[in-house]
Amino acid sequence: MLEGDLVHLVARTAQGDQRSFKILYDQTAPRLHAAANIILRDKQLAEDVMQEAYVQVWHRAADYHSERGQVATWLLSILRYRAIDTLRKLKPTRGLGDADLNAVDEDTSAHPYSLALADEDAHRLGECLHSLAVSQRASITLAYFQGLTHQELAERLSTPIGTVKSRIRRGLTRLRECLEQ
Repeated sequence: MLEGDLVHLVARTAQGDQRSFKILYDQTAPRLHAAANIILRDKQLAEDVMQEAYVQVWHRAADYHSERGQVATWLLSILRYRAIDTLRKLKPTRGLGDADLNAVDEDTSAHPYSLALADEDAHRLGECLHSLAVSQRASITLAYFQGLTHQELAERLSTPIGTVKSRIRRGLTRLRECLEQ
């Protein structure tokens, strides 16, 4: 479905059009469900977060503005914040060792985020993410896909918070440069 069609569906949803909302759901749910599964790694939690996200879409469709970004990006942001809230409620308490860093690395290669976004840009993001140092990739992945704060990352990685912030900042800069090539 074209972006213009999705924008129209969101606008109609903002007016309370249930049929448009159903079409919007049918067109976008597979991508969001894949993203929820990647972030949460739990089928039931992913389904719960999906439901919460689409309830929010129904109630806040009027808040969407096409000049700020694409519909898919807006939807993914809503889902991501819901998923992060869910993860924070679960509060993982164990530390993250070298084996876990390798698991993050392996997991990123197994899911190049094309599952989450299902397009060539997502595949390119996965490739660029793999071009980063393991410490940068782990920090970015844990922050953006598991919703950890800088403080939580510092504690889990047993690394000073300034180092964590630098890794993320430098890693995001390298990602942007890679994606612009």
